[in-house]
Amino acid sequence: MGNTVKNNKAEDNIENYSNEALFCDLGLYHKVHVDCTDFEHTSQQDYDSKYGTEFTVYEIRYSKQFNRLINFMLDTKNVLMFCPLCNERLSFQLDTVPLSKELKDPFLDGYADYQIDDELYTSEVYRMSERIRSIISENGMFDKLIRCTHDSSHVFKFSYMLQKEGTYPNEFLTLTKIGQYPSIRDLNIGNIKPYQKLLKKYKKEYTTALELHSAGIGIGSFVYLRRIIEVLVENAFSKAVKDGKITKDEYEDEKVRERIKLLRDYLPPFIVDHTHIYKILSKGIHELDEEECNDMFPVLKKSIDFILDEEIEIQTREKDVNETSKKLGQMNSQNTIV
Repeated sequence: MGNTVKNNKAEDNIENYSNEALFCDLGLYHKVHVDCTDFEHTSQQDYDSKYGTEFTVYEIRYSKQFNRLINFMLDTKNVLMFCPLCNERLSFQLDTVPLSKELKDPFLDGYADYQIDDELYTSEVYRMSERIRSIISENGMFDKLIRCTHDSSHVFKFSYMLQKEGTYPNEFLTLTKIGQYPSIRDLNIGNIKPYQKLLKKYKKEYTTALELHSAGIGIGSFVYLRRIIEVLVENAFSKAVKDGKITKDEYEDEKVRERIKLLRDYLPPFIVDHTHIYKILSKGIHELDEEECNDMFPVLKKSIDFILDEEIEIQTREKDVNETSKKLGQMNSQNTIV
């Protein structure tokens, strides 16, 4: 399990999150990795007019992940999000987080190609270490405010904590959300709005999973995501039995993943093509810890969203087919068609 934790942390870095995801998907107290030493190297040609020679200038700049962190803190571009106070998806304006001039500058070190053979001390690691100390000192805890452009009185607040981990010269940062208003559940309730009429039976499980993830309860959130799949399969089984396509004994003799295959004609294609979603959720419930489950939650939630979207399409089509068939039958019985 130790290797699994390490790999998950390495993969769950800040570049995996859009601004909207850092607000709406990142659970409370979940740490996101920010690599600080995988520096970006750039080069450009220059000309020495005194000696009439060309040479290459190399620059060393922030890593992509540290640069992503700085950009998130400074970003003022609008994002589209669900506003629970307006009850619709709208544009939000981001407030910037104050940063020193030094932290805003991604340049760490530079040298010319004719200096490569010189015995020069490479200082980018040391300078990066200083920047890490600076950002912890200035913004170890910071708030990101966003404002609804439809109603400026709707101001939402997200609080984050930065921590230094590792030792020099292998230091890195972690970003942790430590508070927010509104809750992840409230911000994501817009995602289930299209499901409310056709998929009422899934609303409780879906919103409870969001609430638990928001509170850092990863294993509990997996229980409710798995329950959505179980209810979906149970409903498909009822339809298949009614159509005479399967018997109760055939159904009960199989594990869930095999049941999904048996009911492929009654289930959304995404779950049929990815039956291992159920296995992942079950493994999380029985074998993983809270942090590992919270690491995996965003991908699994998105998978459930895909499944529910497809289920809506199936139910909508069935409804349209039934209504059209009924009208055709009425027209035929009334002899309106010659």
